[in-house]
Amino acid sequence: MATTTRSSTARAAAGPARLTVARRERHPAAVAFGVLLVLCGAMIAVLVWQQTGDRLSVIQVTNRVPAGHQISAQDIRAVTVTPNNDIAYVPWTQRDQLAGYYTLTALVPGTVLTGGMLTTDIPPRDG
Repeated sequence: MATTTRSSTARAAAGPARLTVARRERHPAAVAFGVLLVLCGAMIAVLVWQQTGDRLSVIQVTNRVPAGHQISAQDIRAVTVTPNNDIAYVPWTQRDQLAGYYTLTALVPGTVLTGGMLTTDIPPRDG
């Protein structure tokens, strides 16, 4: 016959003993440092991505320029494009040389300037 004691019976009825879990301490400085690392990594990735591809700074027309007129400095801005050997872009570095050229056709805002749109011939006067 098995003998049981009162203390062992009370423990068995109460169930298994629960372990106390220590609460984790929160470190706001460590969280901020982690967020800073993620943001720095993202910025570096964007910079590397921008510089890996060959880019060319070219002239884009910002105002309407009628055919036969010269393009002024207020009519252009710089944009970057991927170079294409089939298109004769006018590089941004040559913007000062536009003074000697006239447009062959009317240029609308947003047009990327190419060499085929310009001529050195003075357009005929009206009349």
